[in-house]
Amino acid sequence: MGNLKAPIAALASVCLLLAGCETQSIPNWPQPAFSSIAIAAATTTIDAGSTLQLTATGTASGGTTQNITTTSAWSSSNPTVLTVSASGLVTAVAAGTASVGVLNGSTNQTLSITVVALQSIAVTGPTATIFAGRTVQLTATGTYTNNSTGPVTATATWNSLSPGVATVSGGLVTGVSAGTAKITASSGGVSGFFTVTVYAAGSIMVTPTQAQVQLGSTVQLTAQLITGNITSTAAWTTSDPITLTVVSGGPLGGLVTARKFGSATITATMGANQTSVTVTVTAAPTVRLAITANPADSTLSVDTVNDTTGTLTPYTYTALPSALVSPVNVLVDPTGQFAYVAVNGGVGVLKITSASGTSTPLGTLTPLAGGFYATANLPTGMALDPTGAHLYVVDGSKIFAFAASSGVLTPVTGSPFTNVGASNFVGVDPLGRYLYSSITGSNKIAAYAINSNGSLTALTQPTFNSGQAPEGMAFDASGLYLYVANSGDGSIGSYTITPGAGTLTLVNAPTVGTQPVALASTPAGLVYFLDASANVVGSASVNLATGALTDNATTQPTAASGTGIVFNPAFNFLYAVEPAATSEAETYSLDPSGNPVWASAIATRGKGAAIAFVPGVQTVYGPSYLYSLVSSQGNVEYDIDTTNGTLSNQINVDGGR
Repeated sequence: MGNLKAPIAALASVCLLLAGCETQSIPNWPQPAFSSIAIAAATTTIDAGSTLQLTATGTASGGTTQNITTTSAWSSSNPTVLTVSASGLVTAVAAGTASVGVLNGSTNQTLSITVVALQSIAVTGPTATIFAGRTVQLTATGTYTNNSTGPVTATATWNSLSPGVATVSGGLVTGVSAGTAKITASSGGVSGFFTVTVYAAGSIMVTPTQAQVQLGSTVQLTAQLITGNITSTAAWTTSDPITLTVVSGGPLGGLVTARKFGSATITATMGANQTSVTVTVTAAPTVRLAITANPADSTLSVDTVNDTTGTLTPYTYTALPSALVSPVNVLVDPTGQFAYVAVNGGVGVLKITSASGTSTPLGTLTPLAGGFYATANLPTGMALDPTGAHLYVVDGSKIFAFAASSGVLTPVTGSPFTNVGASNFVGVDPLGRYLYSSITGSNKIAAYAINSNGSLTALTQPTFNSGQAPEGMAFDASGLYLYVANSGDGSIGSYTITPGAGTLTLVNAPTVGTQPVALASTPAGLVYFLDASANVVGSASVNLATGALTDNATTQPTAASGTGIVFNPAFNFLYAVEPAATSEAETYSLDPSGNPVWASAIATRGKGAAIAFVPGVQTVYGPSYLYSLVSSQGNVEYDIDTTNGTLSNQINVDGGR
């Protein structure tokens, strides 16, 4: 045994390096000298309970190599995590990381191996509903202690807690009889589950079986018989049309619109068969900030928003760079991360700091590098599709279409698109199917289909007659109706939008004032208008079954001539912007009948032209401004340094009194 003293001494030194290691017996034969050893493994991350074969290759001083897996000594630095046999077979014991060492002669090498344990299992499927006699394949995905994921469908143990309703084998679920069944997938003491609803072969399957939809939004229900889809031919009804409406028949059959908070039962009927599901209306997002575009001084005002009272409080502002001059419109993307601003000659993009705890103060608007996109001359109207994936900008007789991604705008194929005349307004219907533009000079409404890539195609009938001098537009939340403010004759035109075609059919056009220029609508069936010459806001009621409008003949005065009105996402406060001498943004609440009631007003910086809201709930700390009434100067505004309270940047807000 004397010839093993040197290897044993070297192995002892390796064990000192790998604290707590256990060693395997060392073969009793002479071994050549190797200058280095390499350990090969298919992976260095393995599951607890599994095995992994390692291979050791020695390289002699002359460069020759030899497989020395079974003629070397193997060791583990932590046998509670993994062990290793004399042949290099690793067995994973428990989650953790340990080193495997190999010794041959006086040469050694180590390899770090991580053992992961299954923490959870997620079971998913393409559908949660099937007919009796039909199948659906479920998938099980495991999450491990190192946050990695991997499929466990084939290795998991599957079980149905209600085998009389559905059975399962290898994740393949078979419907047996009507009811619900909880399907589980288990491995190593960890389980996940998925609930499957089984319908009788002759019944109607309605999906989703339960749905939640935000106020003012829609959800599409589908109906199926075992023989096929009947969504467009089934009769759809609602238990509470004040809370939820549903389209019955046609391309939009099963489309549910949330009109007010609450829940209702939606029923699909075909012959003697019917199935009901419950749909619940949830609260719309709260808003944290309001952004006002100020063309007179090329700034964007940022105000905090009180979601309880609707009050706007001045917070900060951003002076736009020289490339972004005279902003006349502003939109915020649905995520609240970016603001799109229509400026002289194009569109600017600014990053919105809308999360607290960052190095940039909350509410900061930062112009993006390269964030100016030239259009033609003076873009005014802008619209986003419902997902925020595409931005449309009207500039004279051109409509520019951009794909929007992380604040970067990319012109879509064919942009700009030629409009049928000069326009200042553009709108996208709530379902993202069609784009409309009011052509003030020719008393027309131009209509386009929106393609999947965001490009526009004029409808077969490209224009529709309007009242005199059409301007602002609004849509019913369902996408069934378009409303147009006719500033030349004081009316609001209501049009049905033909599903699947986009064509417009005039329902009626009641006179509501003298010069309605801007519209906003609520899901409850009310359309609000701003009258620029009478200096009032008012409303008209919508018959949701026909789209017909009725003037409510109740108005509230505005401080001066206004250009735009918009609702907050909860539809309980209406905001009007007025760029006349007062330069104000006014807040209106709604009485029980939906009539606007003046609530408060704030001064804007430079004849505010448009306002948009940033969603969120984080607290904004301030104040950032001080206002002082000076008889010779009117309202004077100062910036406040929130760190030391000093005043700077005096600005005369609204002129002398």
